[in-house]
Formats: sequence, C-alpha cells, structure tokens
Amino acid sequence: MGRAQINDVGEICLGHAELFESLHPTKWLDGETLFSLCSRHHRLSGNRLAANTCRQLFGHATRGAAHDFPSRVDAFAEQAQGQLGTPATIIREHTILPYYLPFRPPDQAQRAVEAMRGDAIGSLKFQLGLLASRFRANHPLKACLQCMRVDRERWSTPYWHVQHQLPGVWVCPRHGEPLWMSSFKATGVGRFQWFLPDATHLVAQSAESLRADGPLMDLAGAAIALWSMPAGSRIAPEHACRAYRHALRVRGLLRGAGQGRLRLKDIGTEYAAHVAPLRQIDELNALPSSPDAAAREVARMGYEPRGGTHPLRQLTMIGWLFGDFASFTSCCRDLAERPSNECRGPDQLPPTAQQQPHPLRDRLLELIESGTSVSAAARQLGIDPATGMAWAASAGVSTPKRPSVIKGDLRLRMVAALEKGADKGGVARLGGVSIESVTRLLRTEVGVRERWLCARRQHAMLEARRTWLRVMNANPLSGIKAVRLLEPAAYAWLYRNDKAWLDAQAKRMRLPKRTIATRVDWSARDQALADAVRREALALASMHPGTRIKLWQIYQRLPELKAKLAYLDRLPLTRRAIDEATSAATARKARQGLVVWQR
Repeated sequence: MGRAQINDVGEICLGHAELFESLHPTKWLDGETLFSLCSRHHRLSGNRLAANTCRQLFGHATRGAAHDFPSRVDAFAEQAQGQLGTPATIIREHTILPYYLPFRPPDQAQRAVEAMRGDAIGSLKFQLGLLASRFRANHPLKACLQCMRVDRERWSTPYWHVQHQLPGVWVCPRHGEPLWMSSFKATGVGRFQWFLPDATHLVAQSAESLRADGPLMDLAGAAIALWSMPAGSRIAPEHACRAYRHALRVRGLLRGAGQGRLRLKDIGTEYAAHVAPLRQIDELNALPSSPDAAAREVARMGYEPRGGTHPLRQLTMIGWLFGDFASFTSCCRDLAERPSNECRGPDQLPPTAQQQPHPLRDRLLELIESGTSVSAAARQLGIDPATGMAWAASAGVSTPKRPSVIKGDLRLRMVAALEKGADKGGVARLGGVSIESVTRLLRTEVGVRERWLCARRQHAMLEARRTWLRVMNANPLSGIKAVRLLEPAAYAWLYRNDKAWLDAQAKRMRLPKRTIATRVDWSARDQALADAVRREALALASMHPGTRIKLWQIYQRLPELKAKLAYLDRLPLTRRAIDEATSAATARKARQGLVVWQR
C-alpha cells in the first residue's frame, strides 16, 4: 500500500473515531432526553437484554427505564462519573419534569426532584395531579421527521428531543412540522425497552389539526418557555389569577362598576372558539368542549388560585389572553409589586399585558405631539374625533375640549362628583345631560376614569364590609357558612377583592358550641342488660324445661342485646349472665329444678 493510500485510510479512521466519539453516550446531543442517551448506549453496547443496559446505567433491572420520569438519577450520574452533569442538571435539562414545577409550591417541586433522584418515583404522577387532570399521564414519545433527517446526517442517528416530549407540543419549534407519535412506551408496548426514533413505530397525527400556526403554535411556544424557566422559578397562582383578570378587563370581558364580574356569555364563546382547534389533538381533548364549560373554566382560573392545575390549562389561557408566555410573565412580575387591592384602570396595565394596540393609535399620538389638533388628526386617519380624544386621554395627553354643554363650573362639579365615585346616572342628572355625555367625559378627561373606578371600588368595599359586619353581628353564633348563606353577594365580593379583611373577621366569630354527648354509664347499662338477660332466660326455661338455651333465642326476645355483643368486654355482668344461661350445666340443673340465678 502506498503512502498516499495509508494517509487516506488514516484520515478515514480518524473521521470514524471522531464520529464515534460524538456518538458515545458520555456526551449529550443537542437537546437530548435522558431516555435517548440511554437508548444510544444500549445500541452501542450491543447488550441483548434491555435489563442489562438498565443495570449498567441505573443499578436496577427496570427502574430508570421510564421515558418521562426516570428514577435513580443519582445512581446514573454516579455511574457516569460526573461526565454527564449533576443529577439536578440532568433532571433540569434532559427530562420533562421542569415543565410541571413553576406553578407548584417550592416544597412540592423539591419533593418531585428528590423522587426522581431516589430509588423510585412512587406516587409522583399523582402528586403532580396528572392522574386526576383528565389529560394524558403517559406522555407519548414524539419526533419530527425533519429533525430525524437532520440528526441522521449530522450524527448518523436520530434521537429524542426533550422539547418535542413536552405536553402541548405537537409542532416542531424548529421546522414547523407536525410531530409523529411513537406506538411504543406510552401504550405499554416495550415498557422497559430502549429504542430511538424510527419510522416503523411512528404514527402520524391528523394533518388538519396540526397546522403550524395559530393556537397550536402558540401553545407549543408557551410550553417550551415554561419548561425553559430558570431553576427555582415560580409563578404564584394568585399572581396568575390577577394577570388573567387584568387581561380580561383589557379585552372588555368584565362588567360592573368595579369591573370584577365576568361577561360569561362572551367569554364562553371566545374561549371555546380558541380551544376548538386544539381539542382535535387527543392529548388536549379535556379542554372545554362548549361555551358553558369554557366560561366555567375561565371563572375558575381567574378567581380560584390553584397550584395543582395542569399546566396545559394554564398555557391555553395564556395563549388566549396574552398570545405569548413572555407577556404573561411580565404582567405577573408587574402585578407582584402592587398590593392586591390597588385600584388600577385597564389602560394602566403594562404594555405586554394589553391587547395588541390599534394600528392607528400610535400614529394619532404622533400627530398630536407634532402639533396637529385631535380633530384634524382624527379626520386624517379616518376615525371618530371622540375616539381620538379617548386615545389621547388614555395616554395621559390632555387635549382642548370640543364645544359642549358641559363647560365651566358645571364641568368641574361633574368631574368632582365622578372622582367621588358618584353613579353615572346621578352625575347625568346633576348636569342635565345624557349618560352618554358622562361616559364621554370619563373617556376624554385625563385621569378621571381611573379615579372614578378607584372611588367606586372603595364604595363597593365599604358597602360589602358594612353588610357583612351587620349580618355577622346579628348572628354571632351561626358560623361563617351560615352567615355566607345570608349574604352571598357581600361574601363573594369580599372573597374576591378583600380576602385579608374577610379572613380577619372570620377569626373573630365565635363558633357555635358543639353539643357534647352525654357520657355512657357503662356500669348501669351492664347491670340493666344482665338483669334483662336473666329475665328472658327464665322465661325461656319455663317455656322449654330441660332444654339448653341458645344465644339467638335470648337476643330474639331481647333485640337490644344483639347490638351490644361487640361490647361485651365492657359489660362483664352481661357476659356472665349469657354464659350462665347458655351453658350445658345450667340446662342439667334446670332439668333437676336446681337453677339459681346469681346477680
């Protein structure tokens, strides 16, 4: 062989060595799952049995073979001698567990991590609420055909990407292609086996339901963003609820003076339409199927902080109200810095929590800042001047008022009344104008609407407190539940808007005294029952002379005795009377006429 040929062979061998080094399971591939790395090891090791590979990697024949929540991660990291990272890092970057942790309390999140690091996960899926969520708890393995092709060209083998395995991800974030689902593992087939993506066991989903746009892509992006949150990150359920309510207010889906009541019909229609295309996926079939069910779910999510809600419900709400996960977390951070009872108008929300602004709004403000009048700017953009004045006022820009019957001192008096929280109808009568004119005044006077909402909220809070205190003082021994039934509206308002005060008042209530049951005098009961047994035994002996008395005959005549047979250890006199009445010796004496009943 010539020198040139030797060099060529050397280069080829070197290339294969580099490829083998990259494929060796002491290195992670980009975004690879723990199950995928173990499957590559199984293939490269040449092990015939999956149990042998599991013992090598996890020190057990089956534990560690789960594709979603493997256990014994500590043993795996020790077996890898630290080359693949710490147990916490492996769980954080190469399993789906972090997807479930941000909405959980820190202690629950810590217990979940410890379960995967320990010998067995035990009831982890139950603790995460998966078994009662009506969503899948088996997490089917998924793969993108385009990713498989790229991985095969780059690494000579396809592998499982952790982002593809997240619940709610059915579109590849890199290629926008629908994901294919494996017929192994989650179905119970090959439960303890190791394998990599292959077209022979991948099943396509409905192409119509897996379009790479709209709610499905938003849901996939939100799921990946949730999984990617830094370790230890947490979204408090109460902050999520407040963010949902703010977003609903911005969309005009709340009503009432304090804007705290849901427009259930509109909400149900909109949310049901949002989740309809998602429900075509089997995994997401538990989402609301009707406007009524959708309205109930939004009401729960917006007013009942729950840390155990499945992330898919949270992410679907986020996709509907915010569009992307970053806007939601930004809104939560902003709200976390404010008191829960702080009055803020919907136009005071952070920009990320608002609907996408009207395309003409920013242009209008630019024209006003350049010196153009509101009317001229509105005409130029083709919008109503009143709308232009409202947009300017919401941005804090004061504009010259158009000719109106509301002027001078009358305007000042009406503004003062509104800032004190007066009803629109009352203010309209004060000025001798229509309610529409008062609404226009609220929209176009800078800051008046926010102060009016705060004042209205304050009035509502004082009225609810007065009502609650009146009923509570009139029924001091009834208990919180009984008082709640008497004034359900006041209770509901306080529970949603002033819960700290409501809890403080509830602690002041004296609970109704419980009736303590009279203590049983077992001695007296024992004596009376023993006398009754002897009395019935004598009657039976006279009816059937010389015949042995059976226990069932006694309690047939004395029904209360049967209920006490389980307590004969506390009724020694009764036990002795029964023994005497039913013994063979007593029967013999009865035949001889020598029976003497002792007390």
